Amino acid sequence: MKIDKLLFILFFFIQISCNSQTQKINGLSFVSSRDSINDSHVNPAKNTNANYVSLMPFGSLATLNSPEIWFNANRQWFGETSEGIKQYASKFKNVDVKVMVKPQLWVRRGEFTGYIEMKSEEDWTKLEDSYEKFILFHAMTAREIAAEIFCIGT
Repeated sequence: MKIDKLLFILFFFIQISCNSQTQKINGLSFVSSRDSINDSHVNPAKNTNANYVSLMPFGSLATLNSPEIWFNANRQWFGETSEGIKQYASKFKNVDVKVMVKPQLWVRRGEFTGYIEMKSEEDWTKLEDSYEKFILFHAMTAREIAAEIFCIGT
């Protein structure tokens, strides 16, 4: 089953790279909001001459050694959920700004993710399984909105 998922991601990347044109990326990160967005949010970004925007759904760990990533939850800001990414992407695509979906991990209290360390091999396996679910969930969202770029590993 994991091989099928990994092949899906590989195919997704190949499809995106084969369909992309060589074009300079003038991108910016669009920080998520608690609510849906409208033209008053999109137009200033468009007016910077950006042709790409990075949308960043976050997955959270309770501590540096917590193996479970929670994501796409009601307690998150709207723009960090799948529905938020879809709404934001629609608004930006309507003004010809392309989308990069860039799922990121966040450790509560803002601790550096480079210090994530599990207490056992079993916890590492749980974290890897949880991260796989997190990435595949957002890969499906990126596919659904036809995101031009899907970025992992940040």
